[in-house]
Amino acid sequence: MKIATKSSIRRALWVIVPALLVGAFALPRALAWGHHHPRASSPAELAEHLEDGLDHLLDRVDASDAQRELASAIAARRAPELFAVVTQGRVVRQQLKQALLAEQLDPQKLATARAQLNELANQASTIGLDSVYELAQVLTPAQRKQVADKLARFDH
Repeated sequence: MKIATKSSIRRALWVIVPALLVGAFALPRALAWGHHHPRASSPAELAEHLEDGLDHLLDRVDASDAQRELASAIAARRAPELFAVVTQGRVVRQQLKQALLAEQLDPQKLATARAQLNELANQASTIGLDSVYELAQVLTPAQRKQVADKLARFDH
């Protein structure tokens, strides 16, 4: 029996985690990156967007009702965290815009905004990847492979 090494686990996570994240289509919908969905104005609305994305994913892998309930609970629990990060990001981007439009540029304000945006991106990444990990635990290995296979078509 082969023992998994840290590097083989990392390699597997680099394949599975992005595949599930992209496959879920949840985060882009939740953050309204598309043209068809207005951005969420509350944690509850964000949870709806997340659930819509999850429904698409779960339809593709013929998920059971129990799996759908667990996925819905993940979205409902994570939406307030993600909404807070997105809301803070809007505030920081507005501050950055004001700093860049000021008559006198202040490098310290720009550095502060950059640091804040980096921290928010890190928080969003952590929330997203933790959510994907939770979702991966809901899916069977065969379902996770289905998601990865569907996403392999997008690799060019």
